[in-house]
Amino acid sequence: EIYTLSLHDALPISIVRVRRAADRLGYIPNVAAQSLRTNRTRTVAALTDSIVTTSFAHKLIGGVQTVTAAAEYILMILSTGDDRTQRARAIEMLHGHSIEGLLVGAMYHRQLDGEGLPIGVPVVGLNGILDVEGAMSFVPDEFVGAQTATRYLLGAGHHDIAHITENPTDGFARDLRIGAFEKTIAASSARGYVHTLPGGTGLPRSEEHTSELQSPIVIS
Repeated sequence: EIYTLSLHDALPISIVRVRRAADRLGYIPNVAAQSLRTNRTRTVAALTDSIVTTSFAHKLIGGVQTVTAAAEYILMILSTGDDRTQRARAIEMLHGHSIEGLLVGAMYHRQLDGEGLPIGVPVVGLNGILDVEGAMSFVPDEFVGAQTATRYLLGAGHHDIAHITENPTDGFARDLRIGAFEKTIAASSARGYVHTLPGGTGLPRSEEHTSELQSPIVIS
């Protein structure tokens, strides 16, 4: 049997006594029973690709956990990687749970597919632009970030600056950063170079290709 403590109509003195007894007995509220009574689950779901398993983006989920815990909500995390079948199953699972909010996150700044998501549930995009009418999305300001970095190098007196980047993807960050870099360089007397890593991404490989650039040079 499942029991819940409902003190809505109890006298104040009775409420105090019941709560003291509950504390003494180590009573833990049954979440399932509470949801039946209140018609609320206090559950928020996070549907992500590979945020949880990467060393760069996992703190995004850490921030979500901090906020939901402080608000006494349960966080359900569904990590599907790049597997469309897994994502479809995860969305189907969300339809079977009475979630009160949904966060759709991405490993990198890109368009987020909103097809099939539960209707009538507040939904937010994280690190991507969510393709759902009326949905709010939170993304990094790639343009200002690249602009600030370039201005810093210019302010340090550098005149030959290279921006090393990856091959084009479905993400927005690359083009926004390059645009900011080129615009900032154009407004100065410095020379700028955009260098794309052949067939790869990430800074560890960039050292192998710096010899192709003019020297002396600073890399942004």
